[in-house]
Amino acid sequence: ASRRLLLPASNSRQRCYTVNGTSAMNSNRNYITSRTVLLVLGLIVPLFTGTGQDQGYLFNRPVSIEILPGYRSWSIGDGDSMQVGQFATTFRLDVPLGSSVTLSASGAPHSMTGDPESVSGMSDTHLGLTWVESDANLVAAVGVNLPTGKSGLSVDEFATSLLAGNRVLMFRNPQFGQGLKVHPNLLWAVPLSKTVAAGIGAGYHYRDSYTPVTGAGAYDPGDEVLVTAGLDISVGETAALSFDAVY
Repeated sequence: ASRRLLLPASNSRQRCYTVNGTSAMNSNRNYITSRTVLLVLGLIVPLFTGTGQDQGYLFNRPVSIEILPGYRSWSIGDGDSMQVGQFATTFRLDVPLGSSVTLSASGAPHSMTGDPESVSGMSDTHLGLTWVESDANLVAAVGVNLPTGKSGLSVDEFATSLLAGNRVLMFRNPQFGQGLKVHPNLLWAVPLSKTVAAGIGAGYHYRDSYTPVTGAGAYDPGDEVLVTAGLDISVGETAALSFDAVY
């Protein structure tokens, strides 16, 4: 697949972007061309272990394993262009623990090639535990980000990872190690009528400090408290209006 994006030129290599832009603000533009080869060789392995009556533990829901390798590369600029690419293999495991609890784990070893320097290593490992109480319309979840990812990058390695972290490039795993994180969440939803449903949620995100660049000292991203509310209104069999508020 090939994709072209317009990026204003900048000596500092910081670029804003316009996707599928049809007008140019000035003639000093660089073209970014994506030569994308996606090896979406998804492997989803359902491991059925029987019903609750048979096993007493897993209830009709399969354990699933996903292994998703992929490669994507970009060429940025004309002539002496910058190059950046990534090969990553994402692993995800979902294990039902009874009829209402699910344990999940995911991670991704990946290799980033490009300018100014290539870098490779593991991402952080993500663990999650979700509990659903359908009778009370409650969902409780806790996620833990284990600091297994590579940190303490060199300045050039960090510059490559910073470029790859631009969302417009759509790399699947643009980040390496980002320290320990713990984020419990609680969600509650209730139908107000046959066509209207409302919900509210709250969460706390703890983020420990980590060292992204060697010699630059520890970086503390800070903690976060999040409160959300939403309202869904059905306006037909296939359409709905949604209103959300986030604090």
